[in-house]
Amino acid sequence: MSRRNLTDESKEEAVQMVVAQGYSIAKACEALGVSDTALPRWLAQCDERIEVALQNLHTGIEPPTAPLPTARHRTKQPNGLRL
Repeated sequence: MSRRNLTDESKEEAVQMVVAQGYSIAKACEALGVSDTALPRWLAQCDERIEVALQNLHTGIEPPTAPLPTARHRTKQPNGLRL
């Protein structure tokens, strides 16, 4: 099999085939045309991200991509009042 660069979205879809749709790793690899080592690696990377997110949740660290809480955003209302 030749090496292809897949988007993160494509990798996420592949992981979802196994996790949410019940495909075996072998069947998902076959259906997607990827090597039998790629999908297990993506699954492991997904597990690592979940573990880090859970650790951050327990320690109160927000992920860097989290939007600011609504209370910090100041918007003007049509009547000139500020929230």
